[in-house]
Amino acid sequence: MLIIMMIETEEERVSFQSLYEETYRKLLHVADTILHNRYDSEEVVGDVYVKWADGYSRYKEKTTQEMLRLGIVMTRNLCVDRIRERNRHPDIPVEEEFMAAGASEEDADPLDQILTQERTEELVEAMRSLVARDQLLLDLRYDQGFSYQEIADELDMTVNNVKMRLYRAKKKLGMALTQEMEV
Repeated sequence: MLIIMMIETEEERVSFQSLYEETYRKLLHVADTILHNRYDSEEVVGDVYVKWADGYSRYKEKTTQEMLRLGIVMTRNLCVDRIRERNRHPDIPVEEEFMAAGASEEDADPLDQILTQERTEELVEAMRSLVARDQLLLDLRYDQGFSYQEIADELDMTVNNVKMRLYRAKKKLGMALTQEMEV
């Protein structure tokens, strides 16, 4: 991590390294949830840490939780900027990134490819119809494989609240998929 060299004292470097270790995975998850692209997500989170390292003297008195909250806001804002930039200069649609499945195109049956692509597009559209909080919950549980307790800890909720919100999010997703199929 070269950005640590931007920090002047060894004590501050150790503090920054600790902050990085405690917040990186969470900020990367926020960026992944918004951007759906690991490369862009890593760049955005890296930009957050560069900004923190550049002005670390202003941030060193804040708690890890305060820095995490600040990091989430900064990550979200940088992700929005990245999406706006994508929209101004589109090259590959985001949906195509989701289409990359396990088998190569030569190995797959053309009909299976079409069906898989259609199902994926339907799921992407249905997920986009959900509010960000529901998307995040579903992503944590089913894409990232978090347990209910891990989600509760991550989002500062009770386990029962996580279960209820997930139930509602799945119900909304099912309704959105049903509507998508009817169209």
